[in-house]
Amino acid sequence: MITTIGVMMLGFIWWSSPVHFLKDVLPEEISRIDVFDGSTGYQFQIERPEEIEYIISNIQNREMRREKVSLGYMGTSYRLTFLDTQDRVVEEFIVNHAETIRKDPFFYTDASAGLCVDYLERLGEQLVKGQ
Repeated sequence: MITTIGVMMLGFIWWSSPVHFLKDVLPEEISRIDVFDGSTGYQFQIERPEEIEYIISNIQNREMRREKVSLGYMGTSYRLTFLDTQDRVVEEFIVNHAETIRKDPFFYTDASAGLCVDYLERLGEQLVKGQ
């Protein structure tokens, strides 16, 4: 029989365990990334394999930790939707800052603040101006 203390310990272990986004995704399995920039309202698609690989590798290399519950929060920096070669959604989440991913019901943080926000901003500027 699991005791209250045992449940609390399991909960703490689960809460504090690292989370890796896009863990089992190979860049070549992704045909495009749909991006919505919540700061500007612009939408764009990333289709070049080297850009897809950079973004996926950047996110996969981050060890994220659950920070707090995200339900009820508004606003988006970059909503990323990863689609495979059959246009099926493989993964979707929001990159809020260089250290924060939001995938409801939680915010996840990475102390290194190394998420590719600047890269997404540059790509967005290039792609939106080129349209």
